[in-house]
Amino acid sequence: MRAVELERARLTNELTLEQETILRCVIKVLEVEDRCYRPVDGDLLPGLVALDYAAVAKLGLKKLPSLKTIEWKVRRLMPEVKRQTLANVLALAGLRRPRSGLRARPKSRM
Repeated sequence: MRAVELERARLTNELTLEQETILRCVIKVLEVEDRCYRPVDGDLLPGLVALDYAAVAKLGLKKLPSLKTIEWKVRRLMPEVKRQTLANVLALAGLRRPRSGLRARPKSRM
């Protein structure tokens, strides 16, 4: 190979409709709606709320349940969601990836 051609690619952090639906479902099952939604404009549009992505990202600062637990709760409402899709959505939303399996358990000290 003697030459490399670079092509521009647009990087987006916007969630697709499916990803946003999954995120809203996660917020619901974690019971943190009151912290993740904010009023758009109380005077012009009373009662209308929007998803606050900064508040969603702040959820990652607190300890989240394991990915397996979140998946189990989400699957009751959205049975078609796969664990990897769920992990990707959580990462895109700014949440730390919840751990699952052996890494989620605290290590014993002897």
